[in-house]
Order: sequence, then C-alpha cells, then structure tokens
Amino acid sequence: MKTLMLAALVAISLAGCASESDRLEKINGSGWSEATQAKVRDKKVTIGMTAEQVELAWGSPSKVNRTVTASGVREQWIYGSYSRYTRPWAYLYLTNGRVTSWQD
Repeated sequence: MKTLMLAALVAISLAGCASESDRLEKINGSGWSEATQAKVRDKKVTIGMTAEQVELAWGSPSKVNRTVTASGVREQWIYGSYSRYTRPWAYLYLTNGRVTSWQD
C-alpha cells in the first residue's frame, strides 16, 4: 500500500483536537491496528484510511467538494491554500468515507 507523506508541508489544524496530546490520545485509544496508529501518528495517509484517520493525521481540509451518486458519496478534500494566486498542496479523494486516491 502506497504511503503519502508531506512532512514539510503539513501544517496541521488538528481536526477539533485542543492539543497534540489530545490527538495522540484519540489515536492510541482508537482500537485501530498498531500499523495504522503509527501511520496516523506520523501524519501519513494511505489508500483505504477512513475520514477520521485522515483528519487525525492531517487535520481538517480547507475545502470539501461532495458528489452524491447512485453508488455512494464521493468527496474531494483540498488541503492548503485555495485562491487564484496559490495552488493547494494536496487533493484527497474519498469514496463512502475511505481514501481511494490523491494528487499532490
């Protein structure tokens, strides 16, 4: 499974967490496999991760574009600045709440 890490660019807005210790507590108490917990702690995103795991890894996206289809819900999560003068640094694509692809 491919891993995407944008270490130098990840300026986390911690998905509703008050602090880094709160974020780590949520990850450690999640019940996810140790491998998944390690990826989320290290701010890495992989194919198949849930929306919750992505938010704990990278924070909330700057913008979400949602498409509802007969086969479910598809979302494009945009991370980074989004204006006519600057380009976002990552796009994540989720289908029915799970990461299916990304662009960076």
